[in-house]
Amino acid sequence: MCCHIGGGRGNNEDNYYLDGTWKHLENKDRNQLLSDSRNQPALFAVCDGMGGQQYGEMASLVAVSWIHESRDAFLRGAQPEKEGSAILSRLSKQLWQFCQERKYRMGSTIVIAAIRENGIYTYGLGDSRIYLLEAGKLQQLTQDHTVAAEAELMGLTDGQPLSPSDPRSHQLTQYFGMDCGEYDPAPSCAYRRLQPGQRILLCSDGLSDCLNNDQLTLALACESPLESVQQLVNMALERGGTDNITAMVLKV
Repeated sequence: MCCHIGGGRGNNEDNYYLDGTWKHLENKDRNQLLSDSRNQPALFAVCDGMGGQQYGEMASLVAVSWIHESRDAFLRGAQPEKEGSAILSRLSKQLWQFCQERKYRMGSTIVIAAIRENGIYTYGLGDSRIYLLEAGKLQQLTQDHTVAAEAELMGLTDGQPLSPSDPRSHQLTQYFGMDCGEYDPAPSCAYRRLQPGQRILLCSDGLSDCLNNDQLTLALACESPLESVQQLVNMALERGGTDNITAMVLKV
């Protein structure tokens, strides 16, 4: 796992959850490279905070700390897809209420991977992503909650994805801490059976905006997950990545 400030930011609003480990305030803008091996069940997440000044950093930190408090609920529920989505929705509304009381304006994108019973349950709000590489084929497991992604789903883009440079690609329709005055958050949720040789990538849009699927696939094919992470971040920086960049690679 690598959490990098990027090439054009003065602060790092990304955070991560590595099954009990996350970035604390004293390390908020320090680049972090972590290597770890874990057995299941295990919980992982990537969060990209927003809100300006210190609020983005606060939002992503609150998100990962609340995920930690809910770890057992994500990993031991009897109905993982339903219960995991409900937990994430509840925590999002909790952050919104927290901000309402203090008149803060902040939120975060979030993706979560719960590894349990030889399967992966994924949840997401916003445009951070989880990918699965299997037999040389890369698939995005999470759904982007952006104006561009929803327009594409409705067939309004002639089957062509919009460029990351298009403002609609980053205009979020849902995120962690979103305004709950009109409707409740509806996290994306998916399940896949784990198979030997698979690679799983969790990342913020600072990575996915810079690299296409072929480049992601090439880096994920490295034998070592840590080597994959280093290659992914270096490739994004070489391609002018100015946003905060977080990448977490899991090897099955």
